[in-house]
Amino acid sequence: MSAMSSRAKPKDLAKKSGGGSIRPSQQSRPSQGQQHILEAHGFILGERVGKGSYGDVWKAYSTDHRSIVAVKVVSKQKAPPDFLEKFLPREIEIIKILQHPNIINFILSIETNKSTERAGDSPRERGGGHDTNLDA
Repeated sequence: MSAMSSRAKPKDLAKKSGGGSIRPSQQSRPSQGQQHILEAHGFILGERVGKGSYGDVWKAYSTDHRSIVAVKVVSKQKAPPDFLEKFLPREIEIIKILQHPNIINFILSIETNKSTERAGDSPRERGGGHDTNLDA
């Protein structure tokens, strides 16, 4: 995940991201179910800002925090069991407790049958994170 500027509104996201819309393109976007779950938690997905072996990082707007955030979506189908059982939980636990001006803050983790989504805000926004498990 990477830090994003804070206090931007959805209409401003297109300007800050160099044009385009807050909505991700059809190419490589999360499933409708994933988008629905994220939107239910107040996240409007924008463009993809990173791609890894097991998932993607998306720029998003948090309606709850009123700021631009990063959302990491990890595919349980792509990731090996040791990553899902050992390394991902460690990463989430470490990110939850880190507090540094150059590292984003953890907001929440959402686990579904097919993926794990993590959201983080900019370093300037402080607050406690939490986990949510969903069967969707």
